[in-house]
Amino acid sequence: MKWSRPVAKLPVYAVIAFFFCVTILPILWIVVGSFKSSAELMSSPFSLPERWHWANYEKAYVTGQLGQLFVNSVFVSLLSVAVCLWFATMAAYAVSRGGKWASAVYVVMTAGIFLPINSLMVPYYLIASHFELLNTRWALITTYTAMGLPLTLLLVYGFVRSVPKEIMESAHMDGAGFYYTYGRILIPLIRPGMATAAIFQFLLCWNEFLYALLLTSDQKVRTLQVGISMFKSQFNADFAAMFAAIVVSVIPIIIIFLLLQKQVIQGLTSGALKG
Repeated sequence: MKWSRPVAKLPVYAVIAFFFCVTILPILWIVVGSFKSSAELMSSPFSLPERWHWANYEKAYVTGQLGQLFVNSVFVSLLSVAVCLWFATMAAYAVSRGGKWASAVYVVMTAGIFLPINSLMVPYYLIASHFELLNTRWALITTYTAMGLPLTLLLVYGFVRSVPKEIMESAHMDGAGFYYTYGRILIPLIRPGMATAAIFQFLLCWNEFLYALLLTSDQKVRTLQVGISMFKSQFNADFAAMFAAIVVSVIPIIIIFLLLQKQVIQGLTSGALKG
């Protein structure tokens, strides 16, 4: 009887171990590979480095202009998250207090989740070209905001709808205006949902490659993911420096998730209960 329960859980542990290996081993391989030379990486890709090459990170920073690319990615991602949350929370507040037409607008806006992102390449490119936004950070900010708005609205709407109407009505009776009610009452009550939506939107902006390559051509405005791809050309590939750049690009995601882990978990679990 003592052994029956652990044995019964072996399939569960096996599944957990499988997904752990699938997730962690590629990351460890990239980290170890970032300290090898390109020749050693190609000849023995799965062994430990014979000599640890810290110069790969310097090469990625200097030759690949990793600093400028990093700043561009941070600027585009943070501003896109802020704008997307602003529009989504205001839209969710308006929809939650509206009638049947407001619900129809909500359905139409969230239906954008089901659209393939690649199918919108031509419209986004033409819009950016018409407003002379090509090869600027604003082309990426507006595009990422439009791409992430449906999911952000879906995540935030459940939290906004769960706020009791009596709180809003009492604030209105006390003379609070729309902006005061929105900024001082609504936003603090839906912070877990906003943190969850912010993580998803930041991941979208930080890891997106196709539109960053399509809408920008100048190295001064390109993002980190496009810059990493430039380490590989038709006739030459510096995979060791590329691995170092990939490690640098992963660090902000890990830091942000560790800082907002509690809010994200609370937002996901509360969102499941709030529907």
